[in-house]
Amino acid sequence: MNFSGSNINGYKFIEVVGSGSFGTVYKVEKDGKIYAAKVFSESFVLKEYKADRNRITNEIDALKIVDSDNLVKYYDDFDYVLESGLKTHIIIMEFVTGKKLTDIIDDIDNDDQLVNLFKDILNAVKQLHSYGIIHRDLKPDNILMTDDGIIKVIDYGLVKLIDFSSITRTGDNIGSPMFMAPEQIVDSKHITTKSDIYSLGVILYLMFTKSYPYDVTSLEELIYKIINVPIVPPSEKNNNIPIYIEKIIYKSLSKKDYNRYQTIDEFYKSFDDITNANDITPSTYYAWLINEKKVYETYKESKNLKCIFPLHLKYSQKGLYNYMLNNKDDVIIDPSTQRFSYATFSNVTGLVNLAYSPKTGVMDLDYLIQKNNREEYIRNWYNEISEFNKVILPYHYISNTNYKADKIEEWIKVNIQLINESIDYIEETGKKLETYAMISINLNNLMYEKERLLSYYVNLKVDKYIVQISDMKNPNVQNLATYVEFIKTLQISSGKDVIALKIPVALGLYLISIGVHGFSCGISNLEFFDENYIKDENDPFNLYAKYYFPHLLTLMSYYRSDAYSLQDIYNELNKCDCSYCDGRDFVEIAAEKDYKIKLHFLEQMEKELKKLNDIIDENEKKCYYVNRIEEAISNFESLRNSGLIKKSDINDILSILKRI
Repeated sequence: MNFSGSNINGYKFIEVVGSGSFGTVYKVEKDGKIYAAKVFSESFVLKEYKADRNRITNEIDALKIVDSDNLVKYYDDFDYVLESGLKTHIIIMEFVTGKKLTDIIDDIDNDDQLVNLFKDILNAVKQLHSYGIIHRDLKPDNILMTDDGIIKVIDYGLVKLIDFSSITRTGDNIGSPMFMAPEQIVDSKHITTKSDIYSLGVILYLMFTKSYPYDVTSLEELIYKIINVPIVPPSEKNNNIPIYIEKIIYKSLSKKDYNRYQTIDEFYKSFDDITNANDITPSTYYAWLINEKKVYETYKESKNLKCIFPLHLKYSQKGLYNYMLNNKDDVIIDPSTQRFSYATFSNVTGLVNLAYSPKTGVMDLDYLIQKNNREEYIRNWYNEISEFNKVILPYHYISNTNYKADKIEEWIKVNIQLINESIDYIEETGKKLETYAMISINLNNLMYEKERLLSYYVNLKVDKYIVQISDMKNPNVQNLATYVEFIKTLQISSGKDVIALKIPVALGLYLISIGVHGFSCGISNLEFFDENYIKDENDPFNLYAKYYFPHLLTLMSYYRSDAYSLQDIYNELNKCDCSYCDGRDFVEIAAEKDYKIKLHFLEQMEKELKKLNDIIDENEKKCYYVNRIEEAISNFESLRNSGLIKKSDINDILSILKRI
């Protein structure tokens, strides 16, 4: 029924200004003043009025206490009997003239203006929450800016009437449901203000990308993605979005409400947090140490060196291990636990001697799914690593080829259980440890498991993450691009540093250039991780020596007995003037075994990272390194044309990085 032209309780109904699943909104006039009248649909009122104390009257009572310039004011409400004899209900509210948020943001491209506008929206919603009201349907259509520039939140009068089923009945497949929190879809009767915070996160995403966080073609697909799938990275929709804004978006859109901002004040403060806003986290190289005690000691005399040490080497490298005990803050302990899922671990003396190694058999899925086994495992692990301050929590290789591919999710779940239970155990001891969650998986499997891994790992209570990928020797554009995206998304969505482990230098520095915290490889030796290292072999000591060429962004190998194989390349690239090479002949440097070559490598890493850390602007940093890649490819071509290397020696990683 259309009420236009009617006069009800002294209100003249002028025209329809909007409609929704609960009824119709009219522009009305009384005593020379303009109001908005919301008339509930007959079927809805009939359903609600079966109860003496229904949701309509509960909400109206709540609305009567609201008094804020940012919230649409309540003035009156009354029943009205229709010609059919049925009764409806009418609420008289403030009539607001202005623009919807959608129309406003289309004309704003300045980041600071968008932030200030969003802060105004936060303040308005804060007023609503201060009255104990959850909106439940925050979206651009329910946020207006008046002609005086004041943000007004509307349609909160029906807040407790709105649930997932009622909104989806409207037939709008990407409207209100797009702004709904996962818990509102699963259990709309038991939500909190943190569901509004999620909706605000979607609005912030929309403001900075002019797009939605999920690409979908149906309501069913949207429902699934809201509950299960990470958002499309905002930087994919807007290459120029500030990193700190992207981090704020990820936190506000966490699947679990306890990982979001807990209050509007906390949300607001995130924009004013200087550390967060400037996003200054020094990029770092982490040396993977095996037997480099002399190198480590020499370098640390004048420099700071962050490193990762596999704990099973404590028995064969006692001097290095004891030196590390005196430099705990610079050492991350890798417990080498992933080897325990392979029978060959028993051939490695250091592994067998660890207190948490299995006494019989292997730590397979059948063993690890038993809670009492995990408890003993974690207890023994803690007793072994508790002398250090920074530790990787127990982990296992996800792409274990001793199992069928359909067991990958079970390996993920076991790793998550070990991480969560280890954290709980550490908390019970009262000791403060910096904890790292390791993700170890095959590069090709990562392509199919990326979203699942993110959904499991992104909200862990760890301090930092380490990602280790197998089969990095032969990447292609697609799987390497997936890896880069995964690393960056994990860091942004978790808001925590990520270290890329055992990767080529060129790739590590590229990750640094796009904002990833750090990378690690051996000191002029181990650049790649492969499952065979833990499945079929003992320790992967490299039989070759390697020398880092900054002009090529890569390490080049040579037989230890044949340093002359790199002599001509070294001379062609104008030798090296670092503190350890000092322009000397390459054969002379190589004669000192790996000692000076490794010190040269560490100094070059320091120079590479200093240059990248000195560039503050993210786009400038990326452009700088893309230019470095192009120069390195050109130098490879020049060496090939000179006959110093073969065509097959041209660095594939560089070519792929240039393409992605």
